[in-house]
Amino acid sequence: MIKIQNLTKKIDNRFIFSSLNLEIPSNKVTFVVGQSGIGKTTLINLIAGFTKKDSGKISFFDENGSEIKKPLVDVVFQDFNLIEKITSNDNILIGNNVINKLLDKNALSQNANLMSIKTEQLEQKVNNLSGGERQRIAILRSLSRDCGFILLDEPTRNLDIENAKIVFENLTNIAKNKTILVVSHNLDLAKKYADKIVYIEKNKITEEIFAKNSQNQPLIAKNIAKNSDLKYQKTAKNSKLAKIKQEFKTGLLLTITDFKSKFTSSILFLMLFLTSFFGTLLFGVLNLNINSTNLQKTIEYQLDSVVINKKPNGKIGTFSTDEITKLKENNPKIVKIVPFLIFLRLLSLMAIK
Repeated sequence: MIKIQNLTKKIDNRFIFSSLNLEIPSNKVTFVVGQSGIGKTTLINLIAGFTKKDSGKISFFDENGSEIKKPLVDVVFQDFNLIEKITSNDNILIGNNVINKLLDKNALSQNANLMSIKTEQLEQKVNNLSGGERQRIAILRSLSRDCGFILLDEPTRNLDIENAKIVFENLTNIAKNKTILVVSHNLDLAKKYADKIVYIEKNKITEEIFAKNSQNQPLIAKNIAKNSDLKYQKTAKNSKLAKIKQEFKTGLLLTITDFKSKFTSSILFLMLFLTSFFGTLLFGVLNLNINSTNLQKTIEYQLDSVVINKKPNGKIGTFSTDEITKLKENNPKIVKIVPFLIFLRLLSLMAIK
């Protein structure tokens, strides 16, 4: 059971919850429904500890009513939180290794069958799966981790109605050993599969409890529980070696995935660098050629020449040697001074050519 007492949470000076009191029963499926933005996902984040509460208390209890100080809480998010470039099997393996749990492959296979997940889908990379398939893989990963508390945020958002029913039927099956909280917008499915529905409205929470005949519990859920117990007994002797193998494989998978990601990024960066380098080099060569051509044309047409006249009393005069020397000293950029008559002769010779 999850017990929420006087929970208060405020975001951007707006109260999402104010002194909320709520109990989510053990071995049941509890649905939380309400309008978008009302705080359903925030409630999941608060219970899971992803979001810090302003005040109040959230406690976890086992079937006997004893408080669990360090509960195992699993969350199935809307965006799946799957690693795209590895297989579904590897995602599930990593998910188990993160919580230091040895993956039970036989139980995984049975749960996959219940979730209508084929072996081929488990062996496919996640980026090759449809949205609905990814959602079911995310739920299957959560089931494989065998946590006592499972929180699901819109678990059937990407599923058609038939697959949504399959998911909820399986959640009902496993609820006999777990505390399950589902955030959903589908009130019809909630009324069909929920043991309890919590309606969240502005400053108001109402609850609806549904009585179910315990004799109608599906037999397959009981069989899975028994088979699972037997499998754990059989693998207990070899669990240490299997655990080491699992940790090694997980580390190798993450290393390879990280390397591939960085390798691709490095190749793209190198290509960008080379393109930029050769582009700059080509621009420099072209610019050099243009400057060389401009220089030749400047020299050819005497575009860098300036005619300076001396007009004392309004008449053209002649520069003395001292004046020419002084003119050159005062203008260091002057390379050569040519008398005007010689300059005209040079121009005429160039015109003849």
